[in-house]
Amino acid sequence: MPEAVYNPFTGSEEVLFKDADGQLKVLRGGIVEPWRSAVPTAVPLLPASVPAALPSQSSPVESFVEQVIKELALPLPDPVLQKRLRTHILARFKDVRDAIETREAMARPLKVGGLGFTAEQAETSSVVIERHYRRFSEASRRQQDQAVAQLQANVSEVAPLTPSAPVPAAPIAPPRRMSLQPLPPAALPPTVPPLPPVRPPTRPPLMSRPSAAVSPVPSAVPLEPPSLPVPTRFPQPVPAVPPLAPPAMLPPVARATEPFTPSPEPMAEEVPAVRYRPQLVGPLEEIGQMTLQDFRRLDADPRRATDRLREKIVLLEQQSFAHKAAAIAAWRSCEVFNLYTATAGRAMAEKRPISEMLGSNATPGTSILSVAEFEAIADFNRTLRF
Repeated sequence: MPEAVYNPFTGSEEVLFKDADGQLKVLRGGIVEPWRSAVPTAVPLLPASVPAALPSQSSPVESFVEQVIKELALPLPDPVLQKRLRTHILARFKDVRDAIETREAMARPLKVGGLGFTAEQAETSSVVIERHYRRFSEASRRQQDQAVAQLQANVSEVAPLTPSAPVPAAPIAPPRRMSLQPLPPAALPPTVPPLPPVRPPTRPPLMSRPSAAVSPVPSAVPLEPPSLPVPTRFPQPVPAVPPLAPPAMLPPVARATEPFTPSPEPMAEEVPAVRYRPQLVGPLEEIGQMTLQDFRRLDADPRRATDRLREKIVLLEQQSFAHKAAAIAAWRSCEVFNLYTATAGRAMAEKRPISEMLGSNATPGTSILSVAEFEAIADFNRTLRF
């Protein structure tokens, strides 16, 4: 008999087996049922209650965007263009784009995501957007100041915490001193008696043997050496030594004198001439390091100079799209583009026309763009797309 298995869906123990016909049966609560009926029926899930839609509350940014659109009153019948205009204005209010990028985005053609405005329409729209943007920034700053003041007031209203009474610390007991007491005598180990000294064993005397009579040896008589005759020595006369003659003085040897020649002065070390080695640069480095003088050397006409720049970027685009993106990034980091953005930003900050700015600053010997160069660079920037 197979073992019973607990079914969590029915809450009872079941036994699954086959009958004589080979059909699967289940024994549940003493009742034999077909096995398929033991499968629990699917309980339909109730649809979750959908919370009621909250009323839409327009944020301060949306209200300012609506004011800008109403003041512009541009005839845009296409809803796509209306949404695109709202997106450009909202990007400016959220500081996603600056004033120059917003004006260029509105002046782009419709096919590349712009609104197709003329230069005058883009300038007028940019002035309106910047006026409302300054109002929005001042309102946001005032709101932040009020929130900070309210927070400081709430903090000052909170009662200061009174310090709780210090809990007396438990006295620390002095360290216990351990006294060493001698052990009782019974606890000492018993003393061991000293061992007796070890003595070497005594050997018995040897048996005496009869010895033969030994004749005494006569004592030796000392011998005296024979006396030899001592020869007599007579003194001999010492021969006289003749006095030594003084050594003969040799004539001085004449030394050959060489004429004195002054030593030549040390030659100065020759320093090789410094030669300028021109550094080879590629198209990307040439665009990134371009100065205003380099831009003017491309062509006397600014329009043709920008056409040559465009040809270089197109050539890099044929190699890979990454090269094109790097070329555009290099152009936006060069001196010519920085002069263009600085002049446009100053004109918008001082609310003066570009022609007046360039005319008042165009002095000989200074790096200032001309009106033709500014317009050519502006048209060139509109055509650059990643």
